[in-house]
Amino acid sequence: MIPTLPVQLKCPKCGAQYVAQLQSIIDVGKQPRLKAALLRGTLNAVACSSCGAVGQVSTPLLYHDPAKELLLVLIPPELSLQVADRERLIGSLVNALMSTVPAEQRKGYFLNPRTVLTMSSLIDEIYRADGVTEQMLEKQHARSRLMQDLLAAMDDDDKLTSLTQEHKNSIDYPFLLTMAAI
Repeated sequence: MIPTLPVQLKCPKCGAQYVAQLQSIIDVGKQPRLKAALLRGTLNAVACSSCGAVGQVSTPLLYHDPAKELLLVLIPPELSLQVADRERLIGSLVNALMSTVPAEQRKGYFLNPRTVLTMSSLIDEIYRADGVTEQMLEKQHARSRLMQDLLAAMDDDDKLTSLTQEHKNSIDYPFLLTMAAI
């Protein structure tokens, strides 16, 4: 099992400082529940100990699925790391993962993790590895955009009515399931 890392954070709402435990390595072979948390958007979601405000912390993340020989790394661009610092960070994450894997199970892909630039591209790569097609991904992205539009229109009854009428064929059972999950 790969431990979480304690990170000092400052609440953007109240300014309080607190320590949160963040996951920087997901090894689905050892902790499959972390994959589900990542895909749901709840991985590294923290609550301020003072005011209770909840937020997602953007942090470097290494994703490993040994069954698919998939090794992905996300270094959030907002960290603004120089190339050498990025490579050192990626190396340290891969070394931390390798230290938990028996030598006979280490393979060549450990030496060449694929880098992704955003959390959504990380999630898309995971779905692709699971056999989700580009068409299915695009349908999910369209569903997400519609949800965002509907949420943005919550205070405008006319706009909300117009959006629901315009997209009534898209507001189906899978859409409602996704909305319920959020």
